[in-house]
Amino acid sequence: METIFPPLTESLDQTDLVSSLVSVVQPLVPPEPIVDNDVAGLSPEELFPNGLGRNRPLVIQGFPIAVCWAYKSACTTTLKWFLFHNNLLNEADVVHLNWPHTYWNARLDANADYIGLWHKTLLGQENKLVVKVIRDPALRAVSTFFYFLRLQDEYFATQWQRLIAWKISLGLGDEPTATFEQYLLHIIAARSGQSPLDMHLEPQWDPLQDPAVNVYITVEQYDAKIRSLEQVFNLKESPLERFSQSAHHHHKKSDKNLWPKEAAGMAIDKTHFRYLGFPSPDSFLTESTRSLIRIAYAPDYKAYSQFYA
Repeated sequence: METIFPPLTESLDQTDLVSSLVSVVQPLVPPEPIVDNDVAGLSPEELFPNGLGRNRPLVIQGFPIAVCWAYKSACTTTLKWFLFHNNLLNEADVVHLNWPHTYWNARLDANADYIGLWHKTLLGQENKLVVKVIRDPALRAVSTFFYFLRLQDEYFATQWQRLIAWKISLGLGDEPTATFEQYLLHIIAARSGQSPLDMHLEPQWDPLQDPAVNVYITVEQYDAKIRSLEQVFNLKESPLERFSQSAHHHHKKSDKNLWPKEAAGMAIDKTHFRYLGFPSPDSFLTESTRSLIRIAYAPDYKAYSQFYA
């Protein structure tokens, strides 16, 4: 396919780049300026007092696409895709099999130029298209709940202690279980400033990164939009199906279904998945929980309203 862009060695105005790609990928959400046009004399610390944002964006010198991402929004698949196109995936698999996040973080820790490159990208000085992958907040909320339960005694042990303390304060008992409704109410309470909240459970919207985003790609249309990016930039077609296979992804058990039709009020822990498998998200999405999700993740619904009503 003939590219609609000139070679990367040629200069291309950022506005022209975005307007050219929009018709191919999807409608553009016009980004708000992240800083004033006059930034002369200001240091990166002054321009970006909060650092990089909630996580470390995917950006490498010489690659035309910078990718912002959020936890539990195809982040592992997207990282594998990015590493693949920068000839780093095989190395990542050797160093940290099936967990490229550790590889990426270690690589960035050893790269003194990374922060400066990302700051220049935010300012539109690197001639890169800034893409962000986002997910339906309701489906993502169920996914984070499953993840929260699966790693109950491991990664999320501290957050579980906070949730149990919150339950005790409300007279809900001290059992190491949670209903989906309690989980959402705990997130709402934590986001109101009552207690810390793990970054996996935060909204997708990032006030530092999102204003620089040119194009959003939804998880629900992920494959088609990623293929469009590859075609537009003359990139090799990547094995997306293989990238999406990861041990930490949830898999619905297909041979039997022992979950109730509505499980949002069911107090559960990780052992339920062992015996019942992973249910459909629909079992947890009731009128009540959808209302709680809209409160817990209000920034996402406001920022991504053209995608998720």
